[in-house]
Amino acid sequence: MAYIKENKLKDGGSSWQVSIRIAPHKPIVESFATKAEADRFIDIVERPLIAASQARKNIIANNRQEKKRNPTFADFMNESVADIVKAFVGSSEAKRRHKCSAPVVIATVCRSITINDLRKSWVKDYTDRMLKKKTRVGKCYSYESIAAQIQLMSTAIRWRSEELAVPFPALPLNTKQFPANWQNRRERRLVVNEFINEEEIILHRLLDIDAPSRQHWAYLMKLALETGARLQELVLAEWREFDIERRVWTIPASHTKGKRARAIPLSIKATNCVCWLRDIASATDPRVFHLLGDPDSVSRGFHLYVMSTGIQDFRFHDLRHEACARMVLRKRELSVFEIMKIMGHTSTAMLHRYANLRADELVERMG
Repeated sequence: MAYIKENKLKDGGSSWQVSIRIAPHKPIVESFATKAEADRFIDIVERPLIAASQARKNIIANNRQEKKRNPTFADFMNESVADIVKAFVGSSEAKRRHKCSAPVVIATVCRSITINDLRKSWVKDYTDRMLKKKTRVGKCYSYESIAAQIQLMSTAIRWRSEELAVPFPALPLNTKQFPANWQNRRERRLVVNEFINEEEIILHRLLDIDAPSRQHWAYLMKLALETGARLQELVLAEWREFDIERRVWTIPASHTKGKRARAIPLSIKATNCVCWLRDIASATDPRVFHLLGDPDSVSRGFHLYVMSTGIQDFRFHDLRHEACARMVLRKRELSVFEIMKIMGHTSTAMLHRYANLRADELVERMG
């Protein structure tokens, strides 16, 4: 800005001092005999300085905007891991499994931890910390849970690198530091022998629920055993997915784990289940199991009902293992490839893990 100051002289006259201070230029101070000369000086000097200063500000602002639009690899590496995970789970790219692991990662990984900090020593410290940390049910986190959390961080960082169009760095976000045989693959199946029939026990308990939803619970279990479908696929199923005449259930990609549509041929038992469910269908709700909640609440509810029978360590997902084994054993007309298509498996290794055939079942097949 420009300022004019009048200074009185000893002879009674005046001089006019002009001060022009416009950052980042050095201050300019000049004196003139008349105010008119001072004004002319301001007109000549101030305007170009203001224009130059504004141009400089514009350049700085544009550079900042450009940096925001096109951050460098160094900027990316200095971003907070927790913030990246939080942004990722809020995106359309995040899957249900990511959202399950996200809260504990966001709460546990300090916001000051950047991608630059992700070294082998940090991964080891994080793993050791989580093995001692209690979950909401009072148990320590397993290697499976920690592996899912580490995978989430890696997936989120890759998503962020693609979003910013910067290279994805080589990170030690893996399970190489885990002990050998850390994977505790579940092999639980229903026990059915001359002493106990867990399938009947659980079904009786579900039918004994004091609520209108009891039939839905029982049919949910029966349909799971007949189709091998996942809990999410069953709970979210809508009537438009079923062609009862053709006995085909087409699961949309939005409901499957791999985001690929899958067609399941319905056995006679499965078709009967669907017909029974249709008799109690809602006129306003398109869901087949409209009396049940979301997949998470159904999973928790099923686990509690099973525990109330005294049966130990049985989850809803174990029904998928049971269904797969039954297909291999009883549906002799189906090839391995066909069973994989029904189950949604992409490898024979996955089918092998899910089938988990017992020795006594193989003896029966031998004759």
